[in-house]
Amino acid sequence: MPAQFSLLLASALLIGLPSVTSPDDNVIGGQGPSYLEMFSAVAGKVVGAAAFCNEISPDRVTAATEGAAMLASLHASNDEESTSARNLFTNGAILGMEAVRSGQVNCGPVEASLKSLERAEQDERIQPAQLQED
Repeated sequence: MPAQFSLLLASALLIGLPSVTSPDDNVIGGQGPSYLEMFSAVAGKVVGAAAFCNEISPDRVTAATEGAAMLASLHASNDEESTSARNLFTNGAILGMEAVRSGQVNCGPVEASLKSLERAEQDERIQPAQLQED
């Protein structure tokens, strides 16, 4: 997941979404966030921002949300990390919505970030199937 996450993070930063995590974010044991938690926070922000863009189909937003949830369930090392990732996704979605609503972020770059998220989710879906074939 790190390579796909890097692309998604860069995309989210380009559109000016708020920072990925803050000291108040729920991360495991007070440690820095895991890749899964960071991915969930960024995915939430992208999906939240996309939800506020009229140009972006609600079906795409729903599919991206479901894809992020699927990845979280597949990659979480335990229930605690899964819960933390879910909370970070939800908090991120609220921040993403607010960023668009307030005019801090425009929908054109949000569209590009959503495409990056969709590609990352698709890559993660394909990868396990390819590993089983080898």
